[in-house]
Amino acid sequence: LLSALKQFKYFWNLPQSQVAILLEKVAHRLEGAALSKPLGAFREAVAAAPAHTSAIKDLALPAEVRQVYMVNAEHLEDADPHAVYPTSIYRQC
Repeated sequence: LLSALKQFKYFWNLPQSQVAILLEKVAHRLEGAALSKPLGAFREAVAAAPAHTSAIKDLALPAEVRQVYMVNAEHLEDADPHAVYPTSIYRQC
């Protein structure tokens, strides 16, 4: 569980399919197999999409969503640069 949560810190740079995998892992650990089943179907749907290897940052997000993220990213550039520009998703947090 901790490994998946640490990787979520870098979700902006992860492929869509990796984020879907992490969501399923967290749900499975917290809620069990039965309740995480819908996220398994979601993971499979994402993996079947042509752009499943595209990073979240490359998605066409609504302007207001992108703006909120950019405000946070500017703050993180000073507070925790690795959150915006990760060197490794396994880096000690």
